[in-house]
Order: sequence, then structure tokens, then C-alpha cells
Amino acid sequence: MTVFRTRRPLLVDATQCAVPTTITTDTGFRHVESGDWIIHGEDGETYVVDDAFFQRTYVAVDTDLALEDASESLSSDDDAPPYSSHQKVDAPITEPCPC
Repeated sequence: MTVFRTRRPLLVDATQCAVPTTITTDTGFRHVESGDWIIHGEDGETYVVDDAFFQRTYVAVDTDLALEDASESLSSDDDAPPYSSHQKVDAPITEPCPC
């Protein structure tokens, strides 16, 4: 398995669902359970994650500071290839992918 990390932090808008509902995402309709998070990404995409994944992956940020950091990150990463959101980390492949 090869390990990846995001090149820069992504800013998202997230809302925790209080009641079960169905929403429209980029890939169609998605049922949302109570406690799941509805996330709107930087490029307008919408997706749903459960609370455990959300708590492991996201942290609240001060919006003004986050926007400043994001703009500094973009300006200091001018040599990065466009649309590249991952950086390969050298790691040995120890077992074949089961997919």
C-alpha cells in the first residue's frame, strides 16, 4: 500500500444532521442518518461522512485565519503541478491491493 497525504488543508463547510433525511450530492441522492455530517467542499461538491470519520479528519478553524493561511499556502506553492492534491510518500508495498 502506498501512503498519501493532502498537499494543503482543504476548507469545507460542514453541518451535522439532526434528523434522518435524503440530500442530493454530485453522485445522486444520498440518505443521511442523524449524527452524520453534510460537507460542502471548496469546489462546490457535496458529500456525507459519519460522525466518527468527521471527528478523526476535521477540526474547527477560525474562518479569517484559515482564509489567510490558505492564500499564503497557495502563493508559496507556485511550483506545484495544477490539480495535484496528493503527494506520494515512499513506502514499501507489503501486500497486493485486495480490490
